[in-house]
Amino acid sequence: MRMTNLRLPGSALVLAVVVWLGAVPSLAAERSSYFDPARHMGLDKVKRGMKGYGLTVFAENKIERFDVEIVDVVHNFGPKFDVILVKLRGHELERTGVISGMSGSPVYLTDPEDGNDKLIGAIAYGWEFNAPGPPIGGVQPIEHMLDVDVSAKPSGQQVVSTHRPGVLTRQLLSRLPGTSLMTDEVRQGRFEMAGLIDLTDAQTPAAGGLSKAASSFNPGLVPLATPLSAAGLDRGLFAALAESLGGYNMLAVAAGGAGSAPQGAPKMEPAGVLGIPFVQGDLALDGIGTITEVIGDKVWAFGHSMFEQGEIEMPISGGYIHSIIPNQMSSFKFGSCGEPIGTLRSDERAAVLGVVGKSPKMIDLSVRVDLDGAVREYNYQLATHHEFLPMLTLICAANSIMAHHNLPELHTVEYKGSVAFDGLGRIEVGSVSSMMSIMPMLTDVVDPIDLMLNNPYSRVLPDRIDLDVKIRPECCLTSVIQARTDKECYKPGETVRIDLDLQKYRGDRFSHRIEYTIPKDLPDGRYDLVLGGLNAAILADRQNYPHLYAPQSSQGLFRLVEHVSRIRGDCLYIALNNRRSGMGISTHALPDLPGSKLAQFEAADPGLVKRINSWQVVTFPADFYMSGVQKFAIDVSREKI
Repeated sequence: MRMTNLRLPGSALVLAVVVWLGAVPSLAAERSSYFDPARHMGLDKVKRGMKGYGLTVFAENKIERFDVEIVDVVHNFGPKFDVILVKLRGHELERTGVISGMSGSPVYLTDPEDGNDKLIGAIAYGWEFNAPGPPIGGVQPIEHMLDVDVSAKPSGQQVVSTHRPGVLTRQLLSRLPGTSLMTDEVRQGRFEMAGLIDLTDAQTPAAGGLSKAASSFNPGLVPLATPLSAAGLDRGLFAALAESLGGYNMLAVAAGGAGSAPQGAPKMEPAGVLGIPFVQGDLALDGIGTITEVIGDKVWAFGHSMFEQGEIEMPISGGYIHSIIPNQMSSFKFGSCGEPIGTLRSDERAAVLGVVGKSPKMIDLSVRVDLDGAVREYNYQLATHHEFLPMLTLICAANSIMAHHNLPELHTVEYKGSVAFDGLGRIEVGSVSSMMSIMPMLTDVVDPIDLMLNNPYSRVLPDRIDLDVKIRPECCLTSVIQARTDKECYKPGETVRIDLDLQKYRGDRFSHRIEYTIPKDLPDGRYDLVLGGLNAAILADRQNYPHLYAPQSSQGLFRLVEHVSRIRGDCLYIALNNRRSGMGISTHALPDLPGSKLAQFEAADPGLVKRINSWQVVTFPADFYMSGVQKFAIDVSREKI
């Protein structure tokens, strides 16, 4: 700057120089301590028409150069965020457009002050439709990226999730083959019946339908999608997964066999591949992006968020690019992850940040499948993302069963398993379903994980998941044609005989009798009697234990989930409303209280005291699966009938 003809009094001159000198450091004062003027170049030096280059991996692990020309700097592209528009050339980018998976590719310009090439930011944005001609993309300035730091993390504070349990997994389930034909009654899982999962206002797309987020077209500059390579995944499951990822800015890519990335510890360096292993083992789901900068053990990448979650804990790895796949809507890198070598610690709008070193614990999932006598075992390791872990569990379990062929048209699924939770214990699951695909089995396993991860009290991670499934090519689903009691009035202690006319699915009609003994101490009066399967049992259970169904802690929720999981779905239940009232508080119950005492307790604390409407429940083992509920009204009288 020339200062000729500047005449000021001495004190004013000193003040002016101090102010002028302070103006430049004030910009630096706002920058991260990781910003190094010797290797990074700020936005203030980036001008239209400047030419430079970018680096990325187009194939294998080889870092290659492409040309970059500055189109302009767009200020306030987002709140306190700027973006650099660039034109790309070379490596057929004119044909492919900006490529998903290039996110994080570093871009360099020559600093006009010292003539050195310096990092200005990372390729991070593009358009959803790649028009012919030189592609124009967006660069995330390096100042914004280096502001993402983990020096103060982890915070140690519990993060309350806004994710609603059951929504994402039901969206995926609704897209599986055959599930769209099921009735609402069949679709409903035990934890929906129990009121723990509420999907009444959730928009769950029907099979084959895209979500709004996936089907809408955005003509503006948007973050590049993160390719999620799926290796070893059934085609039907892949299609369902691809549609379910619409709202997450992720692009599902059908890949080759699991473990197809070369082994060995890849070097963490700018422009190298950054992998996010979501699933490893007999199935691989790998997020693919590019490293922008490495300082010490810290790795900045992507130039945009993955989920905008903030604090996060997922594995990171190096990776391998098999090929670039041109696509008119969005070309993408087709790649695979290596072994985990660190932890993704921060996921913010300007970048993701990982730390090389110890990798986070992944959840072990073991699935044993007996499909008509042929037994196979599958093993997986799952990343612990709070929204994705339930869906990943569902995908792996379903993929184990569908790995060789679909379910027989006539099928009965018998399953048992367990989910171990850190510090709380183990939830046992198990039941039998028929002609309901694998939906009951999947929801029985996945819903407890979703509920414990995403409850309002604290996030509880599973330690291990085990599942044993046996599938028989036969049907035991039975519909009730008619149900009747042998009479309408009974004495206390007398036996009620219920005769059922049943119809097997594609089979013969048959009769079945159930006998139920009236309690000897039951007062005279008219009573409701309910006969049914799982839904009848849970209906009565909620009336008997309303205090358990209102947990106030993660421990209380665990006890409730464990309790509901124990109710078998392969039995018949008779429930009699004996019209006795009591109260429940926390885990304690007083099932038989005088009305006056109950009213006093309810008045004292109506939010804590839960009224018990007592039902007597009797369980009958059955060799068939009955859907629906049958209701009767019977009279009880001690007088001679």
